[in-house]
Amino acid sequence: MKHSILIAASAAATLFFGASSAAQTATSLFWRSDSLQIKEIISEQAVQYTFVGHHGPAVENSHCALRIYFNDSGAIDVYSKSGKQMELEKYLWYPTEAQQAEEGAGCDEYLVGRTVGLGGIALWDGNEEVKLKATKGRTARVGEIRGGSFAEMIAYGVPYKGDLVDISIRVEMKDNSRV
Repeated sequence: MKHSILIAASAAATLFFGASSAAQTATSLFWRSDSLQIKEIISEQAVQYTFVGHHGPAVENSHCALRIYFNDSGAIDVYSKSGKQMELEKYLWYPTEAQQAEEGAGCDEYLVGRTVGLGGIALWDGNEEVKLKATKGRTARVGEIRGGSFAEMIAYGVPYKGDLVDISIRVEMKDNSRV
């Protein structure tokens, strides 16, 4: 009888709290030159797209991953998953076709191109789109928040309507959630 109650209580706690001993969110940010994970990149150069792993800071949960491009686009890109495992650390956004077929790895199906991507940012001056052309550098950052993780990109000194503004793009992923 005690065993049945313990199992029922554990199942109820898992359903109520979404409890799991495995990580439900993860982040990734690294220089391509060494692939060592770091929490922040501060750069006077506004565009580090080709030098930063997967082109900018990334965050994932058990359903998908998002990255913010380290360039003037302000674009957010999505990485689709077929399973619920954390994948950024292992595949660095780019699994091979064999890893997709044999291990069930996800993939980057969405071509951002010249768009702002999924929920990306551009400014509007009343007549046209204004890209986030940083004149004073950028900061890329990843980290943990209560119940999840985040990726962030800050563009400093973006010309807008005769002034310079700083623009922050931040995406957060929650544990045990589709958001």
